[in-house]
Amino acid sequence: MDIPYSALGNILLLFALGTLSLAFYSFRRPLSRFHTYFICLNVGLFLWCLASGMELLSSNPATKISWMQATYLGATNVAVFWFLFVMSFTKYDHYFKPSKVVLLLIIPLFVIIMAFTNSQHGLLWPSITPVSDTPGSLLIYDLGPVFFLNVIYGYSLLLLGTFILVRSLREVDENKRKLIYILILSGLLPLIFSIIFALGLSPIPGLDITPFGLILGVVLLFLGVFRYNLLDIHQIAQKMLLHSSKSGVLIFNTKDELVEVNPAAALLGLKENLLDKTADEVLKEIPSLKSYYYGAAGDDEIFLEKEDLWLHLELREIRDYKDTLVGRLLKFSDISSSKKIEDALKLSEHKSRAILEAIPDMMFIIKRDGTFVDYKAHQDDHLALDPEEIVGSNLSDLGMAPKTLDMALAKIKKSLDEDSKEEFEYELEIADEINYYEARLIKLNEEEVLAIIRDMSEFKEIQKSLLESESLYRTIFDNAGVPTAIFNKEGYFTLTNQKMGEFLACSREDLENKRKWMEFVHPQDLPRMMEYHKIRQRDPKKAPNTYETRFIDWEGEVHLSQITVDHIPFLEEYVVSVIDITPLKEAQRKLEESERKYREIFENVQDVFYQADNDGRILDISPSIHRYSGYHREELIGKKIELLYHKREDRNKLLDLLKAQGEVSDYEAVLKNKAQEKVYVSINAHLLKNSKGEVIGVEGTLRDISERKRIENEINYRLELENLLMEISKNFINISPEKADDAIDEALQKIGEFMQVDRSYLFQISESGDSLNNTHEWCAPGIEPQIDTQQNVKMDDLKWITDILHEKGQVQIKSVEKLPLQAQNEKDYLKNQDIKSMTAVVLKLHGEIQGMVGFDSVKKEREWSKENIDLLVMLGEIFTNLLEKREAEKTMEKSLHEKEVLLREIHHRVKNNMQIISSLLNLQLNYETEDKTRQVLQESQGRIKSMSMVHEKLYQSTSLSEIKFGSYLQQLVDDLFFSYGVNQLEIKPVLDIKDIPFNIDTAIPLGLIVNELVTNSLKYAFPGSKKGEIKISFKQINGEFELKVSDDGVGLGNVDVEHTKTLGMKLVRSLSDQLDAKWELDREKGTSFTFHFKEMEYMDRR
Repeated sequence: MDIPYSALGNILLLFALGTLSLAFYSFRRPLSRFHTYFICLNVGLFLWCLASGMELLSSNPATKISWMQATYLGATNVAVFWFLFVMSFTKYDHYFKPSKVVLLLIIPLFVIIMAFTNSQHGLLWPSITPVSDTPGSLLIYDLGPVFFLNVIYGYSLLLLGTFILVRSLREVDENKRKLIYILILSGLLPLIFSIIFALGLSPIPGLDITPFGLILGVVLLFLGVFRYNLLDIHQIAQKMLLHSSKSGVLIFNTKDELVEVNPAAALLGLKENLLDKTADEVLKEIPSLKSYYYGAAGDDEIFLEKEDLWLHLELREIRDYKDTLVGRLLKFSDISSSKKIEDALKLSEHKSRAILEAIPDMMFIIKRDGTFVDYKAHQDDHLALDPEEIVGSNLSDLGMAPKTLDMALAKIKKSLDEDSKEEFEYELEIADEINYYEARLIKLNEEEVLAIIRDMSEFKEIQKSLLESESLYRTIFDNAGVPTAIFNKEGYFTLTNQKMGEFLACSREDLENKRKWMEFVHPQDLPRMMEYHKIRQRDPKKAPNTYETRFIDWEGEVHLSQITVDHIPFLEEYVVSVIDITPLKEAQRKLEESERKYREIFENVQDVFYQADNDGRILDISPSIHRYSGYHREELIGKKIELLYHKREDRNKLLDLLKAQGEVSDYEAVLKNKAQEKVYVSINAHLLKNSKGEVIGVEGTLRDISERKRIENEINYRLELENLLMEISKNFINISPEKADDAIDEALQKIGEFMQVDRSYLFQISESGDSLNNTHEWCAPGIEPQIDTQQNVKMDDLKWITDILHEKGQVQIKSVEKLPLQAQNEKDYLKNQDIKSMTAVVLKLHGEIQGMVGFDSVKKEREWSKENIDLLVMLGEIFTNLLEKREAEKTMEKSLHEKEVLLREIHHRVKNNMQIISSLLNLQLNYETEDKTRQVLQESQGRIKSMSMVHEKLYQSTSLSEIKFGSYLQQLVDDLFFSYGVNQLEIKPVLDIKDIPFNIDTAIPLGLIVNELVTNSLKYAFPGSKKGEIKISFKQINGEFELKVSDDGVGLGNVDVEHTKTLGMKLVRSLSDQLDAKWELDREKGTSFTFHFKEMEYMDRR
């Protein structure tokens, strides 16, 4: 074995002992995971250095390999525990719970296993060869994939830890930076030496120099522990928090030695010069703090008179991660300012209460109209009224004189409108006596004033007496509102007023200088009263001034009284005033009874009263909440009121309204009971405020309106149903046949959506009457249509359903699965369509079933209500009316067609008959030789043709009531020109006509007029071979028709057309009258006739 290897091995063994000593040093003070990781790190270093040293010292190759394998027990874990130590040092170890630490050790454990089993797989060292044949020679290890896995894993942890250390440099002071530099180098040196070895740059072939990098790292750790107190460093974040805290903090170890003190502790003179001293020494100048520390005092607030300080104290145990007690923390905070504010508030509240209770005046809250809203009077006031009698009444009920009442109301109005304080005096007659009062008005809000009423009656009486007497003292004494007397040191009455005489049922003459006050005191109270009297004689200031006792008057009646006794300066006499509080005690009893009744009302009221703080926690709630929600009152106190809301948005909206308005009335919300069912409520609520006007919560009542909501929903349902049926019915009024199917589909959709069914449909019976056809259907989204498969459904196959429909007119099936055995066909039929429930009603027309309309439920079983059936019945009636209408239209259409055929035949036969007449006239014309007779026959033939042509046009037209007049005139003129053999090149017809439709009553007279005038022009206007034009125009102007027939022939001359006896002109005039036409004749250029008329209406032909 070479000496250098032995020396290197011994050095490694020496440093192995050093790392072991560091582990033991840290083990002595295991305060945290920080120390635990440091111990594990040094144990790993120890194993690594020990095994590496023994490998160098071994001469046997097998032994060397065994020690090399043993090095991995420490080498694989050093990087892990160095990383965890760094994370703990920088206080990131909260990211690494025990389960994650185990995960970090998985790869090291794997590498260790691979090292000890390398001979079986060679994944760590594929081959091992000696450097030389010399015994003890180093071995050269070829590096396998497991080796590089271990190196990469270790390098990653070292680099990550180094990065975290570098980042923390900017957060620490100079001393802590030195520690971080040491930790960075302790991690990087082994890494650097390992890289050198891995690259084959080791100065000694085969020698792994990584352990020597560890030696340097260990040296640095020694330096950090013993030079810079590495293991004593505290959390950076905790240190900053501790030193920046405004509260004083003292940290003691388990020996009660002070180990930390922050700057704020200087408030009590406690500074760092006390470190390492015991709690007795540190706290000896502050006994109360010392007692608190040792548990002698449990109060967490103390007052230090010397320092004039109030302190809030906290004492906590400090435990390490193993829950082992390692010390205690004493924290004290200066709360003097808050205490002073609290005391000042209490004093202010006490003064305010004392002032209010001391005011002897009556107080009212009065509205603008004079109504009393609230009332308060001093219980000792003999004029005090019962609040139940006064609240709710009006000023006008007090018996004021009209003038006084008007003045009071005017003052109230002025105070409210001008925000002014008003004062006035008034008189009031009570029990036949005039009483005088002084009123002061203070505005509270826009509608209410505070009225402070002082009874001035006695004062007025005193004023009056002063005018009559010079003895002011005697007058005041005699007119005191309470029994008053003066007695001497022996107890004799020396002076009494009338009230005292009345109180003791004894005259003033019998009392003064004759009777002692002791004679009227109840025997049980006399010893106490005598003791007070003795104290008063020795030192009047020490004796109580006011107290309660019992007096027995001269007639033996006991009076529970409150007395006030004072020493009269410079005299050995005392003044005593007595208030009979027997009525007060009775009032107190009544008040307690009233409170008891209130509690009974509170606990039994149907509405729910509640109070909640600003966080929404229920402060109080009436027991009636159990009826609403199923929760008992005790279950809800302290819980969030949101627990009761179905939707948080309702609560948020209520809060927004309260913030904006201060109060809310009849706010509707949805709550949920214990069974998570909806409960509809109406809420009246207002903000709760303290004496400073600050909002401290919400107060209100809840009223169950579920029944009202149910009725409203039912009414809305009825209205929606009525509107829907009205809309559907309206759609079927005057509906054209071609739109009927669309209307039925739309009606089925609206009804189906309204009823929330899966399918609605209409079946109609076939003409043969033995089957049903699904003619119309609507399906909800996602529901498979069935209309194509539901054609020609044999009624005999659904006998069970059809029998029920014939018998009852309707069928309801809640559950298809539960249909009886005799309805097996129906069950199979419905299940094939995935129907779970169905209902249908028949359509009847003239007593015969025409079909059925129904609903299907596919997604779930459904129970059909009476409303569902009624709706189906009404829908069936609408569809039945439509079917009846369609049947009537078919019948009417058929009848109309028959009549149309008949009428067309009539027109055809009339035309044929006229044609026969025309033919007969034509035959007769062939036998006549006289021109006059021929002319008459020819004219008659033309007239017949014009009428025949109208009938011909009518039966050829699609409309039997109208003909196109333009085409009719064209044909008529052409026929006239043909009949008279006129050459249209010589006499030219010029037509300007619109093809306007006319009924027969208008067309025939017009045709005859045109026939007469054109015939007349052809016969007489163009004698000889004269040429010219015959113009015919026909148009519509401003709702009227204009017919103009003119020629440019020789004209009529002086012929009087009004009185002519020719048949043609008589016909023209007669036909014009028949049309109610106005006509004009123009003779200037030939002859021109113009007619203005309106279309003739059909006359009743019955």
